[in-house]
Amino acid sequence: MSYDFLIFRTYTNPVVRLVRIQTGKVFDDVNQVMSFAPTWADTAKALSKDTNIGGIPVKLSENMDGGEYDALFYDSASPASSDVVDFGLRLHWTGKQLLGLPIAL
Repeated sequence: MSYDFLIFRTYTNPVVRLVRIQTGKVFDDVNQVMSFAPTWADTAKALSKDTNIGGIPVKLSENMDGGEYDALFYDSASPASSDVVDFGLRLHWTGKQLLGLPIAL
């Protein structure tokens, strides 16, 4: 399997939310659509550590519109709007692949 990028953090329950900065839409991972008002938990994509590589792989959906995104990472067993962002990355997504490297926010 190929990944779009890896993160190296110590998380128990890693999740990521993807916000398109040009429109403010959030990617709804459950329904695979961009949305202005998705259910918060539906936007939290669960991730898991790959022990062979020692990191957390992230694969982006081709259902995401092309553009600039903020990838917001959390450590949350039960994702909710009260969760605090641990860190973020700025991404340029073509709709098929990343352009360049993610930039830390």
